[in-house]
Formats: sequence, structure tokens, C-alpha cells
Amino acid sequence: SCKEYYWATGDRAFLAQQLPAVQRLLHFCQQHMTDDNLFIPPSFAWHWVDWAPLNKQPYSMPINGMLLLAAQAANAMANEIPDQFGALQALSQGLVDQLNLSLLAFYDAQENCFRSHLPAGGDHPVSSINRSTPLTYDLHSNALACLTNLGSPAQRAGAVAKMLQLLDAADGVVASIDAQLFRIAWTQLILEPIFAQGHVAAGMRYLRRYFQPFLDLHAATWAEDFVPELYNTAHGWGACVNSLIVESICGIRPVAPGWKKLSLSPHMPRNLALNFRFQTPAGAIEFKADAGSHSLLAPAGVEIETGDAD
Repeated sequence: SCKEYYWATGDRAFLAQQLPAVQRLLHFCQQHMTDDNLFIPPSFAWHWVDWAPLNKQPYSMPINGMLLLAAQAANAMANEIPDQFGALQALSQGLVDQLNLSLLAFYDAQENCFRSHLPAGGDHPVSSINRSTPLTYDLHSNALACLTNLGSPAQRAGAVAKMLQLLDAADGVVASIDAQLFRIAWTQLILEPIFAQGHVAAGMRYLRRYFQPFLDLHAATWAEDFVPELYNTAHGWGACVNSLIVESICGIRPVAPGWKKLSLSPHMPRNLALNFRFQTPAGAIEFKADAGSHSLLAPAGVEIETGDAD
């Protein structure tokens, strides 16, 4: 996203260039909010969420959860240049406040997780969204609840428990497009909450399930889909697993633009050994892990914030 790019680079010229478009998009979404403070895409919109089977009819938790995630990101970016983007600050904060309340209606106390869909009532447009499937619970709704910090810690723990249940019930081998609970581009967003809540063994099990086929083929790149023989074998969105490894397993992520400050909160399996180095605007960062221990070498002047770790 634009926010992730800015946090990684600290490029304020890029930020100033992109935020007007972000503001226009959020304003468009605001115009299609209902009296229930929920978003329904207009009939002409091709509102991409995922190709996986999801319930995308009004009201859809994945679609509204993505809007909350976008509004949070926009607000964080607008706060970096408040003198130029005060209107975006107000717009994005208003959407965040609305959705933080309205999305709690998707919480199912009996299942202790978030539902995929709520009946909208009345006549609403149905957009030409790619496949919509009448699911009651899905991975995306519950992952987005965690990623947006929606509800209470107990509710988010229940959301992850539902995700584990759904993933454990899925086939161990992805044989076709239709057999996928999520597409490869969602790998980081789906698995991040699982690692964040300490389910490291489960997270690694799912990671191997979906990516071992590429390793078995000795592939040098990640593909467009979890079925390696389909489509092309080198695709940008397949590379999100690299970010998952760095941010959710090694627990390294920027918390200030340009990596001037980073957080370190690893969720490392004890039997995983790795050694890598990557460049940032602040300089090179090196990370090593082996036999349950880890070390981080950061450039001089970079502040390191440590958090909970496994």
C-alpha cells in the first residue's frame, strides 16, 4: 500500500503526490455509506477484495473491513503532512470512527468470531464484483478484524481461533483455484494475525502447505497462484510471503518513515535457522536466528523498539 511504501522509504514527495488520489477515493466511498454506517459499492464498481469465494453482497464484512484498513492507513499518512492534508485527516478519521462502531455488528457472540455478511435490508445495488459466495464465516473477515484492531482482545482471539478452524478443515494440498480459501496475494494479511497471537507452529504449518510446492519445483520466484503450474511463475503479489517472513516471523518492521525507528518482536520457530540482510534508507539491517536465539544489527542512529516475542 501507499502507507507501507512511505514507511519503508520516507519519500515525502511520493506521499504528497498520492494523497490527493487517496482523498478522492475515500470521499467516493463515503458517498456510498448507508444510514447503518456501512459501505455498499455502487453497481458500476468492480470492487476488488479477493478472487477467493467470499460473501460480497451488501453488507459484506471483507469489503467494509478493507475500507476501515484503508481509512486507518490514509489517516496515518495524512498525519505526516497535516498542514497540507487536514481535510484528509478529518475524512479518514471520520470513517475510522464510523466503521469501528458499525463493524462490531458483524461479531457473533455465540461463535466468538466475525461473520462474513449481514442482511442490508431494502433494495441496494449489487456491483459487478467477481465471485460472491454465501459464506457465514471466512478467513478474510476475521483477519481484517485483527489487522484493524477491531473489538476487544478476546474478540480478536476468537477471530484467530475461527481462522485456525477453517484452515485446519481445508485440504492439505491446493489442487485447483476453486479449492483455495484465499489467494496468494493475501498470504501476509491472512497469516499475520495467526503469528501475532503466538500460533507459530500453526502458522508455519500453513506456510509450508501453500509454499512447499514451489520449493519442491526449485522455483527461483513466487508465482501468481498457489497452483504452480497455472499462470506465470513470477508475480509481484506472490512475493508478499517475503514480507510475512520479515515482519511477522522475524518481527522486524518500520515504525517511523524511512526505517528511522523499527520494532523487533519475533515469532520464531525454534527449529528455524536463517540469516539475511536488507537495505533501507537508513542503512543495512542484518538479522540472524538459530536454535531459538536471534540477533539484530541495525545502522547507527536507528532506534529499536522491542515488544512481546515468542
